[in-house]
Amino acid sequence: MTARSDWNQEVQQQLEHLRAASEQLTRDAALLRGSSVSRGITVEVDSSGDILTLHIAPSLMRGDSTQLAALIRDCYKAARADVAAKSQHLIATADPHLKESLAAIASFGKATQNPMPRALTDEEIQAADDEYFRSLNGW
Repeated sequence: MTARSDWNQEVQQQLEHLRAASEQLTRDAALLRGSSVSRGITVEVDSSGDILTLHIAPSLMRGDSTQLAALIRDCYKAARADVAAKSQHLIATADPHLKESLAAIASFGKATQNPMPRALTDEEIQAADDEYFRSLNGW
């Protein structure tokens, strides 16, 4: 074999390893679940944060709806935090080459995102209008 064919074979093996590691990470991520149990409420979410299971104790159904809604929200937030922690652990234990790619994907666009500009005050709007018309009229 030549050096070039050895190199090609090595690259193919590395690509196959990365492909297999990526597929395994995808399968593992799809199986992630987060859950929270609090005061008669159980919430289970998937890795996207979608609710898979919601159980509410019958005794809570007779209580105040505002209080029940707050309990459900709190339990849902805790379940999402649980699955987020599990996702971070999954990424932390992934193949090092995949971790680099995942970090690049996660940070994509963060540096280029501009915050929403603040609203101009009436004075700033008037000054901009004056400047615009001065430039048109050559004042």
